[in-house]
Formats: sequence, C-alpha cells, structure tokens
Amino acid sequence: METYKYIINKAIPTFLKSYKYDYVVVGGKAYQYYFKSITTDDWDIIIDGNPMKFIESLKSYLVEKHNILLADLYQSKSILNNDSLYQLGYKPYKNENLFIDIKVDNITPYKSIIINGIKCASLSYLYKDGLETLSDRKKNYKQQKLMITDEKNIEKQITYLKYTIKLNIPNYFKFIQSFYKKNLKKFKESIMITSLREYLTDFLEYYKDNSLSKSISVKLEEAYELLIEEHLYKYTDIVSTTNEKKRLLYELIQTMDKFYKDKKLYKNSRDEISKNREFIREQRKISDIIKTKYLKSYKRNEIFIEMIKNPSISIFSDIFKQYIKDNCINNKYIIKLGSDRININCSNRKRRNSTGSLRTTYLGIKKHK
Repeated sequence: METYKYIINKAIPTFLKSYKYDYVVVGGKAYQYYFKSITTDDWDIIIDGNPMKFIESLKSYLVEKHNILLADLYQSKSILNNDSLYQLGYKPYKNENLFIDIKVDNITPYKSIIINGIKCASLSYLYKDGLETLSDRKKNYKQQKLMITDEKNIEKQITYLKYTIKLNIPNYFKFIQSFYKKNLKKFKESIMITSLREYLTDFLEYYKDNSLSKSISVKLEEAYELLIEEHLYKYTDIVSTTNEKKRLLYELIQTMDKFYKDKKLYKNSRDEISKNREFIREQRKISDIIKTKYLKSYKRNEIFIEMIKNPSISIFSDIFKQYIKDNCINNKYIIKLGSDRININCSNRKRRNSTGSLRTTYLGIKKHK
C-alpha cells in the first residue's frame, strides 16, 4: 500500500516533470491540481506519440530510480469506446492496482497549462468535457437502475433452492402417491388408465425410499414424456373445469411436471445458489462502479457551477493559486467556462489584521458574462 501510494503521489509526478514528449493530464488528477476538494489515485494521460514508448520509459524510471521490482509491474491494452487504452499496474496492491491509463490523441484541443511542473488540461476543456461526461454517466446510471435485476427475487430463488425445495419435492411425491391410492380407482379402465397405472406403479416403487435425494430415473422421465404424448396431452392445458376426473388428471400432470423440474433444480442447487450469489455480487459491483463514476462527475460539475454562481478563490488548490499569481497579465487572470468568464484580480492590497499589523492579500475574484 505504501509503495503504491509512493508511485502515485511521488514517482509519477517526478517522471512527468522530466518527460520530454507531448502529453496532457486529464480526468481526476487534472481536477486535483486545480481544486483542493478533489483527490484521486488514478492518472489519466493523453499522449501525442507512441504509448508503448511512454510505458517502457515509465517502467524503466520506476525500476532504476525508485527500486520498484520489474516483476511487480504489469501492463495491459484494451479497447474503450473504440479507442485503445494502455494501462500500467502494480501487482502487490490488490485493490486498484492499475494506476495509469494512457490514450493517444492530438493534445492541442486540451489547451494544457503547466501547474507545478505537470501539463494539465485547461479548466475550459475540463468544464466542457465534464458536462458531456456527466450527461453520459447520468444516462448509464439511469439505464443500469432499469436493467438491474431485483435482488429480492434472486434471494427468493436462493431461499427456494436452499430450503423450500426440500419440502416441496416430498410433498409432490405424497400427492402423486395419494392420487395412485385414492383417485386412480375413480376412473374406468381404458388403455390410458392402464398405462397410467403401470407408470405410477414403477414411479412410486423407484422413489419411495427417498424422493428428495434419489437421482432422477432417465427411463421413468422418458416414459412420462411418452405417456403425455400418447394419452395425457388432452389434460395438460385445462385450467378450470367442472369435470372432477379431468381436474384430477390436470392436477396430477402439473404435480408431475413440478416434481421433475424441482428434482433437476435440486440436483444442481449448490451450483445454482453459487451462481445466483455471484450474480448479485457482480451486479452490485457494476452498479457501484457506475454510481461512483456518476457521483464523481456530479461533484466535479458542482464545483464549476459554484465557480460560476459564487466565484471564490477558496476552492482552488495552493499550487493553482500560485500558478495564477505567476501568470497574471495586467494584474488579472481570466478563466473562461463556456460563455462565462471569471476575472481574478491579482493586485496586492495592504490590509490591517485584528492585531493592527499590515498583511498583503491577493486574488480578488469577479465573474463577467
């Protein structure tokens, strides 16, 4: 953890200050250089050059200058929104071990400025990009909420597989047994009833020892399907009827279907419970990631809204305040955010504090359309 933080907060900034090729820092790290309320571990960097050369240079720097083991560093490449994304990670830190994302692009539109030796995307770019990112992430967040499977239903399925099914299968067996003993004699003899009696005799004989745990007889299941196909198909879709015999046959078929269905579920219940739980974990993980990204964008956008509505230098980081002081023109520094313009007055003013001594203030701020 300490080594990981050292890489993030010390090694990479030092590397970037000495990196001779064109790059620009975007995303959370760029915000962190501007605003004191933003902190993040992730570095998002755009380079106008060979990404693999950048990664190899960074790896060599970490190994040679900071004694990071080469075996502890790993790189990957993926496709994100049709763009190639190059990443570098630190294996020993298991949580967020990918610490830098690199994409290739023309850096001119980012209008970078150098803050404390680091080339950061301009506030005007971050403002425009932030609005677009917030809109996209808000849509993703809403879509995810609509797509998410109700966990209550999944938990019900887990409870069913873990507990309820153990009661249901024996109950289904008892119903079938009762039908055989009490109701079958109500029917007149026919080819259908004879076939049904022969089938139920074999069925009850096979499952009588333990209807729950005994493995499914493929032979009996196939015989049941044949029985339906040749004789009982007429009674599979009867929902309500005043004819008692038809109703009894319908109920028998429904119970037999449930018996075989639950027997198969019970056989694989452990795997199914594990899959359902894993699904819930993955769903929560994805949902949390999307929600976190949306809230990050929302928080960053709120900073810009506050800048426009109630401009104040108090939101800026110390290093950006120093940058403003060093880059004033005619005692002014101008920040453009869309159609809004923030004018910062850099002139020094002498004021007396509560003890009566003089103190120097700087950076008055004013908003203009």
